[in-house]
Amino acid sequence: MTSRLGPAITRTYDLGFFDHFTPESTYWAGFLAADGCVRSTRATVSLRLAAVDFNHVEKFRQAVHYNGEVKISGSAAYLHVNGPRWVSALSRNFNVTPRKSLTYTLPKLPLDVLPHFTRGIIDGDGSITLSAAPTLAIVGTCSLLNDLSEIFYDHCNVRLKPRNRVPPIMPKPNGICGQVSWSGRNAAKILRWIYADSTDAIRLERKYAKWRALWPMGAANDQ
Repeated sequence: MTSRLGPAITRTYDLGFFDHFTPESTYWAGFLAADGCVRSTRATVSLRLAAVDFNHVEKFRQAVHYNGEVKISGSAAYLHVNGPRWVSALSRNFNVTPRKSLTYTLPKLPLDVLPHFTRGIIDGDGSITLSAAPTLAIVGTCSLLNDLSEIFYDHCNVRLKPRNRVPPIMPKPNGICGQVSWSGRNAAKILRWIYADSTDAIRLERKYAKWRALWPMGAANDQ
């Protein structure tokens, strides 16, 4: 196939990337659940971040073996991949669907990849800050936040005072989404859990750098 601009370029990538639960596929599915865009009518999956995070979009490109380039438009870096198989697999395995921001629910995942998926969510829709104490906050649907809070109680030994299982969710005006946060030791427990088996290829370095800076002793075992 040719055009006035010369031969058409065939884009290739790993068609089956989201068909299975691997550390790489679950991390990127979590990140896309937070910051990605799926369009079923066009069968496209897109990742668009601030240009400062160009390297993270490049990590995604390399992970899926996409032979195109990460594009820059104004202050954004982005990658668009056309593929109905991805759209289907993301919906089937990870609940990542079009217009997911108000409907997203936690998928059923094998326990061994749950930290990778959660790290993807936090890298996309979480923040690590230093206020009165180092704090981890996550925004999302109230359903997702409640399920994540239960996971942190069960798998990270997060305990609150008074002895509540989960922290209160601060709802957004729409009542569907909200924010939840943990501080001090509880935040450190969660971050230690999500980073324990991470590599540079499947984490957002600027957030990982905050973890190491704010909790240097807790991060020492992640090296």
